[in-house]
Amino acid sequence: MLHKFCKTEAGKGTKSFLIEIKFNDGVIVPQLSKTRRLSIRSNIPSFISSKPLCPHTRPLFVFSEDQECLFIELISPEAFKLLRVLDAKRIIFLHIDSDMYYLLHMRYFALSSSMSVLPAHLSKLCNIQTLLVNTTSRTLDVKLDVLEFTQLRHFKTNASANLYKVGKPGKGGEKIRSLGTISPESCTKELFNRSRNLKKMGIRGKLSLLLEGRIISFDSLAELGCLEHLKLISDVYPILPSVGRLESLPPHNKFPQTLKSLTLAGTYLDWSQMSILALLEKLEVLKLKNKAFVGRIWETEEGGFQTLQVLHIEETK
Repeated sequence: MLHKFCKTEAGKGTKSFLIEIKFNDGVIVPQLSKTRRLSIRSNIPSFISSKPLCPHTRPLFVFSEDQECLFIELISPEAFKLLRVLDAKRIIFLHIDSDMYYLLHMRYFALSSSMSVLPAHLSKLCNIQTLLVNTTSRTLDVKLDVLEFTQLRHFKTNASANLYKVGKPGKGGEKIRSLGTISPESCTKELFNRSRNLKKMGIRGKLSLLLEGRIISFDSLAELGCLEHLKLISDVYPILPSVGRLESLPPHNKFPQTLKSLTLAGTYLDWSQMSILALLEKLEVLKLKNKAFVGRIWETEEGGFQTLQVLHIEETK
């Protein structure tokens, strides 16, 4: 009763705080010209085909039990010219319509796709603060300099993101707090210099390039004086993960001294390497996933993991 009452009251008045869209045999679209917040929970194609006009809508949330492959033709300046939040993780974008790049008020954009390239035109979203890209591709070539966004705080993808070559230092990158998951090849001194305020970072790919200093010294991560969360995912496809296993970890003093949470996945390390992680003074959370460590026995030592609160271990055989 309380939920029903709140929805009824929210839909009253001229501001239209909340609009509920129902679909029966046909499409029933209420008056949307004054709607500030819009949520779609089912029959997304039917709603799109109705060509809604929502000039005052700020956030648009798309929920669906099943993901649906769609061309995102509804997101245009004419239909949603004041759009600030687009949470469409339940839609698989087959492509991004060029008109969408002119949604200059966009602050938050979350999408799913099968794309392996993030187009450079996305840089036109100059006010973007959060960009989340979930893709079926193992890699994502980012054709824009994400650090050029002066307002960007969070960039996250499940793929191994090959970042566009970072340019000269500027105002971009000062506000970014989370970045992942990027490829080891993208871990450059220029990147770390421009994103010194990072708190969360994820790296996915051939970790040996980074941990063994083949492209850049792992010491460079220590320059990230605010880094608290680090995720390292080994991905050596098409080589078998066991063949591309890591031989060892860097010494504990090479890790960022502010590190509180560390996740390792697919590294196939020997349990003896745990003695290195045991010396991380501020480590509170340690997650070992997808055969991060393998072997029959982990022989612990006294005096290690002084601040550890959470230990998660899965798939060790």
